[in-house]
Amino acid sequence: MRSPSRHHLTAALAVCASIALSGCATYSPKSFPPGTPIATVQEAMGKPTGQYPRREGGTRLEYMRGRDNPDTFMVDFDAGGRLVQWVQVKTERSFAQVERGWTTRDVLYAVGSPSWVTPVAFQGRDVWNYRYYTNYCQVFQLSISKQGTVVDTGYGRDPMCSHDNI
Repeated sequence: MRSPSRHHLTAALAVCASIALSGCATYSPKSFPPGTPIATVQEAMGKPTGQYPRREGGTRLEYMRGRDNPDTFMVDFDAGGRLVQWVQVKTERSFAQVERGWTTRDVLYAVGSPSWVTPVAFQGRDVWNYRYYTNYCQVFQLSISKQGTVVDTGYGRDPMCSHDNI
C-alpha cells in the first residue's frame, strides 16, 4: 500500500483549513460591510433564529450562536434590504436596558430569544434565562407575566457552571 504523497497531504490540509475558516467567517456578521444584501448574509449565516421589523424601517435578523447560545447577533437591514449594522446583544449593557413593563416583543427585539425558559406555575410566570459570556457563572433572567410583560429582572446562577467556577 502506498503512503499519501506530500502533495495529497498538503491539499487535504488546505481543504480542512478552508472549511475551518469558512465556519469561523460565518459565526458572526463582522465580515460583512455595510450595504451587503440581506440574501448574501442569510446565505452565509443560515436561517436566522428570529426576525423582527426594525423601528426605523427594514428588518432585524437574530442569530443565536455558540454552544448553549452565549452569543446573539442582531443584524439590521434597511428597507431596501441592505446591511446597516450588527450588534452582539447578550451583554450586561443590553440587559441593563430591559425594564419592568416591557412586552415580550420589546425584549425579543432588544436582547433576542432566551437560552431557555423555566415556567413558574404557582406565580403564573415564565422565567426567561439568557446565557452569556461572564466570569461570574451567572445568567440574566426576566420574569414574564401571563399578560406577556416583564415583571422583574435580575441575575441567577448558571446551572451549567461547575462549583469550581464560583
